[in-house]
Amino acid sequence: MADIDITTPGSSTTVNGVVITRGDAIGSGTGNYDPFLAIRDNDGNENGFNTDASGVLNTDQSKTSSLTFNQIPIRVINGVQYLEFRLDLNETNENPYTALNAMKIYYSSAPATGADYVAGTQELDADFTKIFDLDAGGDKTLLMDAHSSGSGNDDYIFYVPVSLFGGADLSTAYITMYAEFGRPGTTYGADDGFEEFNTEKAAIISGVKFLDADGDGVQDAGEAGLGGWTIFVDENKNGVLDAGERSTVTKADGSFQIGGLPLSLGTVQVDEVLQEGWTQTTGAFETVTLAEATTYNVQIGNQPIPPQVDVVKTAGARTDGDGNGDDAGDTQVFNFTVTNTGTIKLLNVTLMDDNGTPGNTADDIAVTLAGLTDQDGDGQADDLAVGASATGSLLHMFSQAEIEAGGYTNTGTATGSSASGLSVSDSDPETVTLTRNPALNITKDASVPGGTADAAGEQVSYTITVANTGNVMLDGVTVTDPYADAGSIMRGADLVGDNDALLEVGETWSYTATHTVTQAEIDSNGGGDGALENTATADSNQTGPDTDDASVPVDRRPSLNITKDATVPGGTADAAGEQISYVITVANTGNTTLDGVTVTDPYADAGSIMRGADLVGDNDGLLEIGETWSYTATHTVTQAEIDSNGGGDGALENTATADSNQTGPDTDDASVPVDRRPSLNITKDATVPGGTADAAGEQISYVITVANTGNTTLDGVTVTDPYADAGS
Repeated sequence: MADIDITTPGSSTTVNGVVITRGDAIGSGTGNYDPFLAIRDNDGNENGFNTDASGVLNTDQSKTSSLTFNQIPIRVINGVQYLEFRLDLNETNENPYTALNAMKIYYSSAPATGADYVAGTQELDADFTKIFDLDAGGDKTLLMDAHSSGSGNDDYIFYVPVSLFGGADLSTAYITMYAEFGRPGTTYGADDGFEEFNTEKAAIISGVKFLDADGDGVQDAGEAGLGGWTIFVDENKNGVLDAGERSTVTKADGSFQIGGLPLSLGTVQVDEVLQEGWTQTTGAFETVTLAEATTYNVQIGNQPIPPQVDVVKTAGARTDGDGNGDDAGDTQVFNFTVTNTGTIKLLNVTLMDDNGTPGNTADDIAVTLAGLTDQDGDGQADDLAVGASATGSLLHMFSQAEIEAGGYTNTGTATGSSASGLSVSDSDPETVTLTRNPALNITKDASVPGGTADAAGEQVSYTITVANTGNVMLDGVTVTDPYADAGSIMRGADLVGDNDALLEVGETWSYTATHTVTQAEIDSNGGGDGALENTATADSNQTGPDTDDASVPVDRRPSLNITKDATVPGGTADAAGEQISYVITVANTGNTTLDGVTVTDPYADAGSIMRGADLVGDNDGLLEIGETWSYTATHTVTQAEIDSNGGGDGALENTATADSNQTGPDTDDASVPVDRRPSLNITKDATVPGGTADAAGEQISYVITVANTGNTTLDGVTVTDPYADAGS
């Protein structure tokens, strides 16, 4: 057992954190002090604890009562808060000494009763939390002197650090002190008088911290309390929570309570630690005059300062990746500037870009900002000081849909909050114009069997492609060709594409078509230039038409053939005036319709060439492919022809010539043999006078006839008669 002597003036000791001081006598009977534990037994040793119950140990119930934490004055010494208890020792003048053998301090949620005391351990039961024990760490006794004269004068002061309560919520707690005095049979026995613990009367400041939504300084209906705010008693009235000054933190409902305020403090200021982003609406502080041990109520209103933010978005450089104007895959830089335009710090700043899809947050893009700093001390550089700005940029790649739309609008939204929790945002859209360039290109190729169009009914085959050469999708695509056979234009599988009805950028569709060669096209030699040119046209709802032609050469081969056959009665031409009959045919042996067809024969009798019914044909004026016309003609044999034996070869050859506007002439001859039969007959008759030659010198007269009895003119005819008189 260790004795600690604090009987001499100015003595002080510290036991387990509690400071016990022997001080000058301070009157406790002035009405400013209230006893809470009085112990009297006078058998040399006495003990008790403060309770409202009667007959508990050696307590004097008239001066003993329960005690709440808020009834105990709190003193601040060198920045440390202490509960202050005073002890008045009322011993006789003959022996003013006594001993404090045990002292224990508890807190609990209810006042102590006699049933809470455990005699065997001299402890209160488990419902009480002990924060101080004089004998902790070893048995100790405080030797004391009742040096003041009479009752009502305190002799010792106990300073119990508030920190011993370990941060427990003591706003409604009860404090119970157990004490034992006296060492029987010694100078320090408690065998006369009594011991009385008391406290200076203390006030409580209670109130509510509230969100003053309308800023009128009054808590109106619906204005909720604010939890987590520090309220303090500004003892030196400098507006700052200094070390040791009484403070508390408001509960979730905004309520707060600071008890144990000695009335000796007089008039105090109740202030708050103003949090960032708030302003006070009930004044800089509340003034309370502590005149009596009661609860003083105050209200402290605050209103959050709205944060402000401004975002400016501009379009920067655009990159044309392939140098052919706007198209999908090109990129655009967007620049952002976010500025704190308010009067308070802007915290937790973010910048989101809606990626051009307002209302759909799934594809929003977070934009990194340069220039943010840590203003709230959370270790994150995500805040803006007043007036500060941060910048960022975003690279956007244009989609096909955006090219189709002819523009792109995306919106940057900056958000932030104040320390009070108010959020703010600002948005700035930026629109860029994209040049829509709808374009298509059609190509057409033609082929024909044999390489040339040379027969009516032959088919020319066309391969057509239509490519989207622009930057937007095309619909309503059509391909027309006035020369293609009806219904022959057919779309095939896409060369590049997905075979749907939209000609998308980069797609190429394929088509086939046919054209059946007409006779007219061959006749006209493809219109005169020797080729069949067919022009196809592609069009769409978005473009103008585009055309391409394809041609195949026309092999125009006009040709005719004349045949001529001759007959003559008897099979030979043997009489002048005899008629030779001719049968003439003219056939179109080419691939071209012929007109202006003529048949001539210089040997035919004038006007005798006559066209008859077509052997093959329609009897019109066009010698069409495959037609054969028929003619007849006559030739009247002339004597000269017989005389000349058909010109010397024994035949009469007649040549007929057929011609047309499209061809050169064609000839054919026909001949009949000439039966040239020259013949003459001479007759001679003689007469003599008297019928008889009977006299010399008598003249005999001869009559001679020479007749051409053949079919040939005779020349060089001579008559000779050796008997005839010379020259007769």
